[in-house]
Amino acid sequence: MRAFERAFEGILRSFYEWVSLVELSPGRLHANPLISFFSCLAVVSTISFSSKVTQILLSVSLSCLILLLCDIRGFKRSLKVSIIWLAFTSIIMLPRIAQDSGALVVPMRVAAALLALNSFIGLVGTKRLIGGIDVALTPLIGRDLGTAFEVMIIQMGRYLRSLSGLILAKASRLVERSLLGDYSIISMAASELFLKGPGDAFKTSLVFRSRVLELELSNSLRDTLLLTVISFTYAILLLVP
Repeated sequence: MRAFERAFEGILRSFYEWVSLVELSPGRLHANPLISFFSCLAVVSTISFSSKVTQILLSVSLSCLILLLCDIRGFKRSLKVSIIWLAFTSIIMLPRIAQDSGALVVPMRVAAALLALNSFIGLVGTKRLIGGIDVALTPLIGRDLGTAFEVMIIQMGRYLRSLSGLILAKASRLVERSLLGDYSIISMAASELFLKGPGDAFKTSLVFRSRVLELELSNSLRDTLLLTVISFTYAILLLVP
């Protein structure tokens, strides 16, 4: 297998592991879902618009500490995906960075925001964040957003895993390939997966409807207060001059 294919397959595996972590993360705190969602939204949004390297590095340090305390395996996967996004956005912005080194702050805050999101997922769990989204937005939109988000997360994991397997399967059938051939393999695998997508999504939604999705999420005042303190800690770090 060529270096290009190995690298692409490794990136896909990293994203699949991360999505699996997001899907299965139970969280450590039984905080109020609505407060969990808005706290996560406020912190991630603030980091995304931060313009100072010091603020970003402090938020990254806090996110890494939270992830280490929650789950070491989750910390490794989250850090790996954040580094991939940092490299990807840096490559895209390379011409801008070459002209102005200050533009490097954009890839840094993308990675920092992703780490902060992962830290909240580790703290309260995906189910609680989605529950907060459901409570906040469903009355306005009139749709069951919670179920839609859960189906989307599961489908993302399945697509990444299937795409990786299809690329390996198709690559093993072709012996002589140029670089164009490598791209063709990825294109063929993605096309095949795209055709299977609607049917898989429909099956997943049927499975979800057969389960009891609206489970009562227990709320703890202590955990909610602790999450609020953590959110304010992020805010203080992001206000550092």
